[in-house]
Amino acid sequence: MKLERAGRYFAYAVALFGSLLVSQQIIETYQKMASTTYNTYPFIYALIACSIFMGFLIGLDVLLGEAKKKGRWKINFEKFIFIAFPASFFIFKNFIPLPEFMSRQVLPPPFMFYVNPEMLTVFAVILGYSFCTGFYKDKS
Repeated sequence: MKLERAGRYFAYAVALFGSLLVSQQIIETYQKMASTTYNTYPFIYALIACSIFMGFLIGLDVLLGEAKKKGRWKINFEKFIFIAFPASFFIFKNFIPLPEFMSRQVLPPPFMFYVNPEMLTVFAVILGYSFCTGFYKDKS
């Protein structure tokens, strides 16, 4: 029994770290392309997608544990409202076109406060983890 669980965790670790290495190669490829073409959007999209996928893989163990339980699937709306929605806002806030800011230089509104761009991957991992662990089975 313990050997089976150890094998399952070993396979999970190999899949997790293997996908981490593959995503690192994808990100490096897009980063090189961005440095030669000066088009950073494909790099940013690849970075976001790989980070969300990594967050999903981290939470996959919880989702598979819930799948073994009996009951009906439910959605944890509180997790989506208070964790996933703010994380997605911080990820995609720079992609939201606001017409009043596109034509002239003005200060952004207070709700568009500054977040360090390096934190983009952290918010994307949080978003992927929240999506994966936001579902549970109710016994009733």
